[in-house]
This record gives sequence, C-alpha cells and structure tokens, in this order.
Amino acid sequence: MEVNSLLSAVPEPTRAEVNRTVDSRLREHREMETPSVESLHDCLEGADRAQGDELARQAGLTASAILAQQQQRNERNTMMSQLSEAQAGLAEARNVADAQAAQIADLVEQLRVVRECAEQTAKPTIDSELLLGEVTVQARAAMESYTNSVRKELEERERIVASHVWQAMEPARQLI
Repeated sequence: MEVNSLLSAVPEPTRAEVNRTVDSRLREHREMETPSVESLHDCLEGADRAQGDELARQAGLTASAILAQQQQRNERNTMMSQLSEAQAGLAEARNVADAQAAQIADLVEQLRVVRECAEQTAKPTIDSELLLGEVTVQARAAMESYTNSVRKELEERERIVASHVWQAMEPARQLI
C-alpha cells in the first residue's frame, strides 16, 4: 500500500504558541473596540440631538394634525348651523308662499264673482213692445244711465281687486 506524502499530519502548536496567538488577538480586539470617552460622548450627543429633532418634528406634525382637525370641526359646525338656518328660512318661505297662494286663490274667486255680476248687470232685459212712447224713451235712458254707472262701479271694483291680486303676487314674484 502506498502512502500519500501530501496527507501528512499537521504539527500541533505548542501551548506557548497558542497563548501568544490568543493574547495578540485579544490585544488587537481591545484596541479596535475601545473607543475614547469623547467619541462616545459625541456619539451620544449626536444620537440625542437626532432623537430630539425627530421628536420635535413628530410633535409639530401632531400639533398640525390636531389644529387641522379642530378647524375642520369648527367649519363643519359652522356649515351645519348655516344649513339649519337655510332650512328654517326655506320652510318660512314655503309657508309665506302657501299663504300668498291661498290669498291669490281667494282674490281670483272674488274677481270671478265680480265679473259674473258685471256681465249679468250689463245685459238688461227690457220688453220694448210693452213700453211705448215717451215713457219707453225715458225708461231706456234711465236704464242705460244706471247700467253705465253700475258698469263703471264694477270696473272700478275689478280694477281694485286686480291691484290687490297684483300686490299679493309681488312677494311670490320676488322669490322667483
């Protein structure tokens, strides 16, 4: 059997060599890891400053958010009160419009009655065959005079009623 010379055993280090290697590594490690007090203080101050800045920024954002919420709440309350006032005004306007519509309906009915009366009065029925002569002429003149005066009176009443209707409709026209 052949023995491979490349696979020879590795010589074991002595205890002194191991201790020297461990000591040198510990020294290197201590030198690398031990920062100065000033650098630690600077690092801590920097971290404190950064943390303080971040907390101040977050506090500012929180204050801004709270202020924005308060403003939104105030605006909402203002809008709700304005809406309530507008609804109350609208209800009042509807009531006024309903009352005016009732007044207009009453005035229209009065106008209709006045016109019917005017038409009935304006058409006198006289049997001229029964009345002859001077009496007929005088009666006809008296009737025409009476009819004209009644017609004028009814026209005056119609004009007054029409002006009342027109005045009653004025607030409704303003709402439109």
